[in-house]
Amino acid sequence: MSRKTSRARVVNFRLTDAEYESIVFACHAEGVRTVSEFARDIVLSRARGETVSRVQVSQWLLGMSIDFAKIKADVAQVLGILESDAIKRPLSISGKIER
Repeated sequence: MSRKTSRARVVNFRLTDAEYESIVFACHAEGVRTVSEFARDIVLSRARGETVSRVQVSQWLLGMSIDFAKIKADVAQVLGILESDAIKRPLSISGKIER
């Protein structure tokens, strides 16, 4: 990036924990490296008139929430299986017990 096009301006805004987490999820889903890069891309696309409706964003977030709920249920099921398997297996003690 040349000196003329270097990024010297800073935009700062505060978020709740929930807002920040939703941005982090969106970053990962979009494959963006950083929250700053993601925010810059979204703000600049909006400034250029490229809009995404709140309905589209809400639908996308709802879809992500459903996907995460399914993953959470799958993980809980796997943990349940692992725990029940561990209870069924007797403890094995290696070596001999001397009297």
